[in-house]
Amino acid sequence: MKNKLITAQKTSAAIVALWGPGTAEQRWQSKVNSIIQFVARLGWATVEMVNFHLGQSKRDWVAKMSREKWLISKIAIIDDRPATILVLTHKAHRVVKKIYPYIGRRIEKEASRQSRHDFVASHVALWLLRTRHDLKMEKNRLEVWADRVMRGFLFNEETRPDISIMRDGDVLINIEVERSRKSSAQERYQFFKKLEYFQCNEVETFVIFESRSLASLFVEEMQRAKHFGLTPWIKSRETKTWLELKNHDREIFDPKIILGIWDNKEKTVSEVFYSDPYF
Repeated sequence: MKNKLITAQKTSAAIVALWGPGTAEQRWQSKVNSIIQFVARLGWATVEMVNFHLGQSKRDWVAKMSREKWLISKIAIIDDRPATILVLTHKAHRVVKKIYPYIGRRIEKEASRQSRHDFVASHVALWLLRTRHDLKMEKNRLEVWADRVMRGFLFNEETRPDISIMRDGDVLINIEVERSRKSSAQERYQFFKKLEYFQCNEVETFVIFESRSLASLFVEEMQRAKHFGLTPWIKSRETKTWLELKNHDREIFDPKIILGIWDNKEKTVSEVFYSDPYF
């Protein structure tokens, strides 16, 4: 009996620590608000993502939030396999719009072509929040915003990251997921220009790869960009196409970034290293 009492007290203390004091109904509403805001900032989420965000393993909240018309379950294709994702209902979107007036339309369809990319980006951001001490210290002030949502208020895709970790509206960390090598000179220039833009704005940048071989190739590209430069490109205002400025001086890039390797099996970042010194 004594052990059961101690366990109940510990459980109650943990609930209060996570959701604050109040009735069970008030705590549930706090949880609902946290979840719908999280899903809104990502555009969509899986149960696994939300539990990672909440720091728990429970799954009972999904059915209850669906019954209360906060979330809708839909099928998306991730890694060429069907997966259930959660998106906001109109009811939830109306609530979130009061907090984030600029969030744009409710996202209810997932683009399968980008699903794995978005999945990895979200997990990397959550992994950083749960493993970096400086971020854990400010957990309650931090928000994760995905590219698919930021398109509604950050219109320049050349400077918009795959995902951002923000504090009180200021960007702390931008995350870029590189699933394949930049195959053209234009793509390489645009990407290095984006990294330079982040650095000039004093935003820490984390570039994640799905294999060490891809990371190694990118390190080689950074070496060339640093020592030999890249031919600049410019976007034509009239035709909206990119033009190579062959007669211009090559631009030197020396991005100070963090690189990581994504382990898809374990759903974690297996290695982290800095761009200088190179490996």
